[in-house]
Amino acid sequence: MRSLIVNTMCAVPIPVARAFIDGVVSWNGVAALVMCAMPLLVLSSGPGGSNDPARLQELKADTHFGMTVGAGHFHQLETPAQVNAMIERFLTIGLP
Repeated sequence: MRSLIVNTMCAVPIPVARAFIDGVVSWNGVAALVMCAMPLLVLSSGPGGSNDPARLQELKADTHFGMTVGAGHFHQLETPAQVNAMIERFLTIGLP
């Protein structure tokens, strides 16, 4: 799985990768989060960082959190059963 992800990401032409990185760097995630009018589901593979529940809960009280076990950055590919179960639960209890 790791080699598939690395090979796929490295196959992106340099100009496309550069444009993507420029967009990520200039994106104001906090402003986007505050403007979000719907409940939000945040899935992570570990605690802390920019998606730390305590930090996000202060900005958006109706944020729901899920943490996968045994996965890295691409947990949707590495632990799809866990991710799907968390999405299904969020759709059942997290949305109005």
